[in-house]
Amino acid sequence: MISYDLETCLMKKGKKRKDVLILSIGAVDILTGKTFHCYVNPLSSAKQKFITDLETYGVRMKPTQTVMTNIHWRHEKAEELTKALELFETFVHNATLILPKPILVAHNGRAFDHKILLGSYDRIDKLKPELCFLDSWHDITKKGWPKQRIHKLQVLHQTICPDSTLSPKWHQALDDATALSEIVTATAVEEVAKRPRQAWRYACEDSDVFERLNKKHRFKLSSQRYLCSQSIRVWPEVIRKNGHRSKEFQKFCLQFCIKRIWQKLLR
Repeated sequence: MISYDLETCLMKKGKKRKDVLILSIGAVDILTGKTFHCYVNPLSSAKQKFITDLETYGVRMKPTQTVMTNIHWRHEKAEELTKALELFETFVHNATLILPKPILVAHNGRAFDHKILLGSYDRIDKLKPELCFLDSWHDITKKGWPKQRIHKLQVLHQTICPDSTLSPKWHQALDDATALSEIVTATAVEEVAKRPRQAWRYACEDSDVFERLNKKHRFKLSSQRYLCSQSIRVWPEVIRKNGHRSKEFQKFCLQFCIKRIWQKLLR
């Protein structure tokens, strides 16, 4: 499962948003923490011609200038769009798989990132890879935190990841993708805390996972049904208190949510 973010210019509406130019791609393998970042030369032209082409599109900028509020771009580090997409695909297909196809998750991706990414493949006549998509705004955080009124990325990160050591520079692709990975993980832990009985049954399906969670991280599980009722009553509190401290348990929560909750929302 990969969280990703695109920084762009030319904010025009369109079904696949082919007219929106990608300036950078940032991504994180949520299960391992591995990262990817690439600046993109969206018009695939030489430096001077690129600036001229952008002005034709209605965007005036220098190679290291701020393109939009807080969005920066560096020409000397930028790959042509075809190469950038190839690098991104390699990262995606080397990431940890839980389902047969890789899962890409972006915040408000349904309306923005997913359409722009697919539109970029159309723009260069490149075959789209087989991927699944989730929108963290509509599919994950709104369902996981129904009392949360504001679901902007920055507000969510400050609210549900208070112990994070990340100090993101917002509207930088990799920083946004990293913050999103922490939000998705925190939401997965909360979803498990709200479903202790289902999560217990899921844990019992894999004895190795069950033993690691129980012995190493002391999540007070019992494999016997008649002993489980008492542990399930205290499990939500234990999870909310200790879940963020255990990478192993966070992986368990992500796998549970993908297979039991989010899979039916994949597009």
